[in-house]
Amino acid sequence: MNQLKRRPRGAFFIIIPFLLLLGAQVILYGNFFQTLNADTQVINELSRIRGSIQRYTKLELSQARVKAIPVESEIDRLIAHNMELPLTKRLTGESRYYDLDSLNIKWNELKSLVEIYHDDPSQKHQLSVVSKSEECWIVADSYVVRQQYIVNQTATYYKYFTVTFGINLFVIVLILALYKRFVLNSIASSAINDSLTQIFNKGYFDQFLEHEIARAARKRTAFSLIMLDIDHFKRVNDTYGHRQGDYALKALADVVRKCKRNADVLARFGGEEFIVLLPDTALSEAVLLAERIRESVEAFPFEEIGRMTISLGVTEFSQDDNKESILTRVDSALYLAKENGRNRCEVIRKGGENA
Repeated sequence: MNQLKRRPRGAFFIIIPFLLLLGAQVILYGNFFQTLNADTQVINELSRIRGSIQRYTKLELSQARVKAIPVESEIDRLIAHNMELPLTKRLTGESRYYDLDSLNIKWNELKSLVEIYHDDPSQKHQLSVVSKSEECWIVADSYVVRQQYIVNQTATYYKYFTVTFGINLFVIVLILALYKRFVLNSIASSAINDSLTQIFNKGYFDQFLEHEIARAARKRTAFSLIMLDIDHFKRVNDTYGHRQGDYALKALADVVRKCKRNADVLARFGGEEFIVLLPDTALSEAVLLAERIRESVEAFPFEEIGRMTISLGVTEFSQDDNKESILTRVDSALYLAKENGRNRCEVIRKGGENA
């Protein structure tokens, strides 16, 4: 059982690279959404600057000649806000794609031309203001377009990135599913099953017997054991070889498996010894099953070998039994069956009494 607990750790070594990649993707996703949010704010600010410059110009050139101080202050604030940031953070780190100083210079030039226009509202100065306003708009608009391009390119990249993220997640799930199906199930099976007959092995049976003894003692119920052994099995190996001997063991396990009930636990206990635990079963019922097994084995045509027989011992659990006492008793019943001529079933009750 300890081995069974240790081996599944191998699954983690299989998926560690995928888990690391998945973790990196999650981090990148977080950075992406932070950048996307910041870039959206930049686009909004640049769009506001672009529109405000046009509104400022219209207000300054209007016949009412109302000086657009609130608009001018807003534009100054937006430009200054980004210019005062460190170079690495200015416009959320994307300042390498455009020069905000250029926009600031043209904006200051526009304000100077507006002042000149107010002093001399001639058509020449009006055209100068309009021309400089267009230059400011073009510069601001180019920044907006570039920033939108960056966002679109980033979004396109993350579309492909999302596909790889999904594939990576699918691969992890697939590996775990395959590991559970083929590796863990194989490990679990090999830990509790006999490799030759594919029925339970002695180690698993010992644990199950201890559990059943505790349950029967707690609930004050009965269970029975049947131990069986192939008669003259050494003669089978010597005559037909170990290959046929292995076949005989597997065939015998199949015969017993078909005779027992679903709730009964069949295990290979030793070389040619098998044992059956019958939960909630009285001795009389166990004897009937033992006889049915004996008759089925005797009637079964083993390939090349022909007929084989078995000897069986049967006993019933008593409330003061432990694992050693009940196994000793059923083994003694089996030994008695062999002593009394083989191909028979013998019963020993608690206290050593024969049935």
